[in-house]
Amino acid sequence: MKKLSMHNLVLALIPFVYFAQPVMAIAEGAEAPTSAGDNATLYDTYWRRNQQYSHFFVVTEINGKKVDNAYRRTQSMFGPTLGGAKPLTGLVRSIDAKPQTLTLSIYDATPMGDKQIFTPGAMVIFGPDHSEKATVDFTPVSDATYRVNGVYSPHYAAIWVEDMFGNRKTEVAEWVSNDSAAAATAKEDLLGRKQPLTPNSSKRDLFQSVVGGDPATSVEAKLGKPDKVESDKAFALNLGAKDRFIHTYDGLGTIEYSEGKGDDVFVDRIRPVVSVEAEELTADRVVTMLNSAGETYQAAAKAVYAAIPKSEEVLDAVASSMWSQRNSKDAFMVDGAAYLTKTLANSDNGRYRRVLAELEDKAKHKKLRKYARKTGEKLPNSDQPAWEPPDGW
Repeated sequence: MKKLSMHNLVLALIPFVYFAQPVMAIAEGAEAPTSAGDNATLYDTYWRRNQQYSHFFVVTEINGKKVDNAYRRTQSMFGPTLGGAKPLTGLVRSIDAKPQTLTLSIYDATPMGDKQIFTPGAMVIFGPDHSEKATVDFTPVSDATYRVNGVYSPHYAAIWVEDMFGNRKTEVAEWVSNDSAAAATAKEDLLGRKQPLTPNSSKRDLFQSVVGGDPATSVEAKLGKPDKVESDKAFALNLGAKDRFIHTYDGLGTIEYSEGKGDDVFVDRIRPVVSVEAEELTADRVVTMLNSAGETYQAAAKAVYAAIPKSEEVLDAVASSMWSQRNSKDAFMVDGAAYLTKTLANSDNGRYRRVLAELEDKAKHKKLRKYARKTGEKLPNSDQPAWEPPDGW
């Protein structure tokens, strides 16, 4: 199979397959349902990387028959729009609670030129437009709700079906790049953030488990009714939508919804409130806070920075998370990692000078390289052992 570079993709503007053949792996926590009845609910999800780029995790076929999905629905509802943040919309479908074969796809929706266009082939990672199809067997339980979820990076992508609390119910379809080392690192980092919860998990953890494409009914089943509801029709109309709803959960954050067809509204963006006092900031707490993605990671990194930690145990956890983002090009993740460079600089501890120098040399994003250079210069030289990642530089 011929592989095209990202540079060639931009020049050619044609579909390509960047990943090797899919590998099916049994998911942790995957289990057969105990009973089956009439119908269950299955919906697609998406992740807004920034104002212009999004990843969709969708069902494209059920038992070999093509079905509508959130990616196509977004295209059909909103079409090309000039500038700004294009609204995204989800899709909820009813499926028979009996053994099913699902075809799952990840779409990378990108703007083309000066228009916000979700082009069918701008970068279809895998799916019905290519010979490689991610197919999984799935037997839903009657009256249960499930969602398609996944992760994506330039070196590793995966997709599966899970319940509302993140427990995987199918095998995981994985795609890896030819750079096996980078793929292994990305897999460990990305899947490590996808920890399952229970109905008894804390409200903060449940809030952070909300993803784009979740219908409001599913969110409220986990979090309850919001403390405040606002409507912003003017903002929505500028984007080509009819309305936008903002639900506020006190102490947790806000969830922005965009409307779908009929009465459905779907999560578009999640803006968490993250704060922590310095005396509460342990290494385990840092790991938990930074075990996130997108705007949640950005907010958590800002909270860690504001706490001005001095403990080496905590700072080691900060350095580890920051280093894990060296290959990231996601705007929120890069900004969060930049705050972590500033956190290390505030420590005045020369133990972290080496990792900032390595980050300046190896980070993919120029913003992260810039912050690594500026913050590294603030730290003194030290005779004590420098922090190093467990797998080396």
